[in-house]
Amino acid sequence: MPIEIKELHIKVHVASESSNGNTNPSNSKDDMIQEVIETVLETLDRKKER
Repeated sequence: MPIEIKELHIKVHVASESSNGNTNPSNSKDDMIQEVIETVLETLDRKKER
C-alpha cells in the first residue's frame, strides 16, 4: 500500500562564517541560497527514484 505525503515541512539552519571583506555579502548570500536549492532538489530527485 503506497504512502501519500500531504505535507512536507523543511527546516534549514544556515550558519555563515565571517567574511574577510573580499566578497560582496549579497553575492555570497545568493550563492548560498542557490546551493541550498540545488541540494534540496537533488535530495527530492533521489527520493523519487526509490
